[in-house]
Amino acid sequence: MNTIVENSPVLAFFIFLGVLAISIIWIAFPFLVSNGFSRLQKLLTRQNELLDKITERQNETNKALQWIVDNWSSRS
Repeated sequence: MNTIVENSPVLAFFIFLGVLAISIIWIAFPFLVSNGFSRLQKLLTRQNELLDKITERQNETNKALQWIVDNWSSRS
């Protein structure tokens, strides 16, 4: 009694390639996900730094505008 794989070496080769591809993906997937998350973390850290700088500049601008308003009110 012959099986399909015994009758067709080409089919056996493609089954082997499929199993090999699945095993490579199984091994590589966690590393790819980890790398993606570390890149995302770096981008989010950079974004937070830029938002902090923007907030500092807004605070400086608000102080300067308040100083202008206070001095203008006292001169009038």
